[in-house]
Amino acid sequence: NPTTFSSSASRLSFSSSVSAQPKKMVFKRYVEIGRVALVNYGKDNGKLVVIVDVVDQNRALVDAPGMERIQMNFKRLSLTDIV
Repeated sequence: NPTTFSSSASRLSFSSSVSAQPKKMVFKRYVEIGRVALVNYGKDNGKLVVIVDVVDQNRALVDAPGMERIQMNFKRLSLTDIV
């Protein structure tokens, strides 16, 4: 058992074995201003857009040539590697 807990009236101690291996990053693409995204749903399906501003945790303001700046839900966007 790598984790042990012991307690008494005068002391509380905790010990744990932690591996020294570096942790891997889970995500490689983050929502950021200037990130290019692909629209994957709706009338603009297939268009490449650029994130201009992050409105909240669900939406971003996006822009593309021949398209008005609109707020778009992140569920409708696929982030690309292009920043």
